[in-house]
Amino acid sequence: MDYVVNVHATKKALAAFIALVFTVSLCPSVAFASLSAGTVETQGEKTVSVKVLSKTVLTGTSTKESCKYSYDKNGMLTKLAGDNITGKYTYTGTKVKKYVEDQGSNRRTVALSYDKKGRVSKQSEKHQMSYGSYAYVYAYKYDSKNRVKSSTKKWEDGTSTSSKYAYDGKNRIKKVAIKEGTNDVAVKLNYNKNGDLTEYYYDSRLGYDQYYNYKYAYKNGDASKCSIETYRHGSYTKTFAYKTISVPKSMAAKVKHQQWELVNTLAITTNQYPAALSI
Repeated sequence: MDYVVNVHATKKALAAFIALVFTVSLCPSVAFASLSAGTVETQGEKTVSVKVLSKTVLTGTSTKESCKYSYDKNGMLTKLAGDNITGKYTYTGTKVKKYVEDQGSNRRTVALSYDKKGRVSKQSEKHQMSYGSYAYVYAYKYDSKNRVKSSTKKWEDGTSTSSKYAYDGKNRIKKVAIKEGTNDVAVKLNYNKNGDLTEYYYDSRLGYDQYYNYKYAYKNGDASKCSIETYRHGSYTKTFAYKTISVPKSMAAKVKHQQWELVNTLAITTNQYPAALSI
């Protein structure tokens, strides 16, 4: 079960939360999962050993589910297989071109476009369900440091949600000002010394307030467990299992960023919002 659908009462109220899930992912300067020290030579190409998630288990008050991950030769995620959900990623080079996610009779399809600097410029998304469908498009603008400075989400009916972002000294998103029709939202985020997200505040003028608190346990430098306390949605625990793979040295930073996203997703679910994996 994908609990993120319960964050707000309507799909438009959910927009700001989902937009932030994605936009946090567009900050490659945040701290990532640990990179193993040694390097080896393979047919003349230098590779590095990295730890990647092999399985995540989510346990809640009345639920327990797991998700396993598959990777390509570059260490990039290609498939996720959960108890109630599957996802498949299609790449152009090392950037996500398309993501298709199936959950029962529901399907989510995401297509990404990039600007000349290789940054995500547009994200088109369609949701198909047994009772109907809806679609929307995100557009992103960047500052001189290649950080997302603003985003706009346009719905099929012409309405839109806009967001502006502020950063801390380590180029991590700290505040977001969201305009959603008549609703003004202020979001605040905090991180621990390892760079992992610890607090998420969503203060809505219309009363859709949300609060998430994340506490991590670490083993050998990697997050092994995350305890999640929420306002309105109960308590959850995520446990993480890893495996070590070899990837081209040039891909190490991308793989680490992807792994950070898998651990730090804001949603209370075992699947990952896909656009994050385009970095």
